Amino acid sequence: MHVFNDHSELIKVLTSDICSIIESAIQKKGKAHLLLSGGSTPIPLYKSLASCELDWDNIHIGLVDERMVDQSSEFSNETLIRVAFKSVHTLHLSSMVLDLSDPINNLAHVTKNYAPFIAADLVLLGMGDDGHTASLFPNDLESELAMQDNDTGICYTTAPNHPINRITCNRSMLISSSQLFLYFTGLKKLDKFKLAKEERTPIFHFENQLSAVYFTENT
Repeated sequence: MHVFNDHSELIKVLTSDICSIIESAIQKKGKAHLLLSGGSTPIPLYKSLASCELDWDNIHIGLVDERMVDQSSEFSNETLIRVAFKSVHTLHLSSMVLDLSDPINNLAHVTKNYAPFIAADLVLLGMGDDGHTASLFPNDLESELAMQDNDTGICYTTAPNHPINRITCNRSMLISSSQLFLYFTGLKKLDKFKLAKEERTPIFHFENQLSAVYFTENT
């Protein structure tokens, strides 16, 4: 675990590490694929990344998970990320909400569109106060199935709080990445992370696959 006393120092180091992964992927394959988490915590990181001189034409970003809401909603991960990267002239960001009126059709299209993100170059996970990661929640049957499924893919889950309807990459898809990073802040979450094995929270199912953990107690 990389522990930082200062949040700005964490962002500086993590930005550099992510840029190195992107540049290496583009050099080797001509393009880079990233899956990024939403929420407020990583927004300063994304703004930092957006300021980097990268080959954005060949960088493709997907969402780790999303709330099943319109992009006009304050709960939309996609909108948060788009705003954070607004300084990037060409942003290739793949949506997870394409058809709110037809969940079956939506899932089919997202599954097809997200095929290039299987074995992504980088997945950036976050973690909630309850030990959830992506939209994989404790005490949710759909989440349990998504963590046990050996086939990489996209699925729906149910969150314990509003908005409850979620769409997420399953565990197999997330751990197929070349690099799997976890980034979280605050002592409360650190305590939860330390109890993950004992409590069997969702983040526990990723611990052995994590490439690196970035943490600061300063939120």
